[in-house]
Amino acid sequence: MKKSLRDAEIVSMLEIALLPVFLYTYTPNKLIFWILIISFDSFALKKLDVEGLLPMMTSKEEMKKGRLLQFLEISYIVCLGVMAFKNLELAGYLLVNDIVISFLAVYLYLKKKQ
Repeated sequence: MKKSLRDAEIVSMLEIALLPVFLYTYTPNKLIFWILIISFDSFALKKLDVEGLLPMMTSKEEMKKGRLLQFLEISYIVCLGVMAFKNLELAGYLLVNDIVISFLAVYLYLKKKQ
């Protein structure tokens, strides 16, 4: 649980830190942007451990340990909202990408569990 939470926090911090990089690499020639997003997604899938984060979703005591992660995820959504004023298309891509990676992490966990 502790390592899973720490890894999820690192991924969230990196995700927020990369938002300006995504914004400035999102040009008409989007090759660098797509290379960065694919690299980050593969890193996130390697680091995210769904099994270690499940107790945090079910127990209030465990939920208190994940306050930083909750704050980081809310901060990411707020940053995407602010970014939408600058570039709505990019904010949409990043939001959909985040949802897809989350579902993919859960799918890989369920596939591994079977």
